[in-house]
Amino acid sequence: MPVHLRLQAAGLLASYQHARCISRYITKPLDMPVSETVEQATAAIARICSQAAADEIGLDEASDLVGFQKAFIDARVANDTELRLAALERTLESISPPVTIEVVGGLPVMPGTEDLIMPPATLTVPKSHGGGGGGR
Repeated sequence: MPVHLRLQAAGLLASYQHARCISRYITKPLDMPVSETVEQATAAIARICSQAAADEIGLDEASDLVGFQKAFIDARVANDTELRLAALERTLESISPPVTIEVVGGLPVMPGTEDLIMPPATLTVPKSHGGGGGGR
């Protein structure tokens, strides 16, 4: 096999034999407290942006750090929304009045269907049958 083909093959296969380290590190240590609230995460984003604008950290690093803070904010907001929704469902289940369903309008009776038994135009669902509950 010609030498130039062996060199080319060795160069192409080297990345499979000796994988590159693709870990990324922040070039300058930052004094960032761990965010526990949405307000702290928002303040951290503002601080990261000001450090990037002052060229204290790189734009890629700033983008990654802001992405982590945004992911935290999204998770916290989703968790808070879920907790509020569960509390609202519990409250509605305890105080919900009976639900009344009323059918208004409709078509005239079709020929040949006069003997069909139709549900009443007004239907009240008692509280014990899930009227207004969350279905859980």
